[in-house]
Amino acid sequence: FRNKMASTFVNILKFRDFRRIWISQITSQIALNMLNFALVLHIFELTKSTTSISLVLIASALPSVIFGPFSGVFADRLNYKKILTFTNFLRFFAVLLLFLAKNNVLAILEIIFIISMISQFFAPAELSSIPLVVPEKKLVGANSIIMTTMYGSLLIGYSIAGPIISAI
Repeated sequence: FRNKMASTFVNILKFRDFRRIWISQITSQIALNMLNFALVLHIFELTKSTTSISLVLIASALPSVIFGPFSGVFADRLNYKKILTFTNFLRFFAVLLLFLAKNNVLAILEIIFIISMISQFFAPAELSSIPLVVPEKKLVGANSIIMTTMYGSLLIGYSIAGPIISAI
């Protein structure tokens, strides 16, 4: 069973376009999870309030409630590759805004909301592009890799954010 899993993983990674999506997913999600961890700590340091941490989580989650139902339709109507590229650039520029907002809690919360909103359009485009780059017979394995990576990047991002922040 273990050999079959390893074989499936290796066979799916042979598809260049899937590999690109996967590497993009790994890097962007680890970075995003590290950022989320750092922002929670930063907001707490600024306010010394646990309520403000709740506001960070609300600012992160609210866009999925508001935009989630529409983002999949949007992704289906446009070119996936353009959505993935454009949303990654938008998230990058939104993160740069955090440097300007440094100590402004309200501005930081607004930027968190914007980053999360942009991500709501990234995720369905990413998932919808997988059937275009992987044969139907390999789709279950490819989706499994994507989902495992999603949760793995959560673990890795939060795990390494603390030591990196301490070192800085």
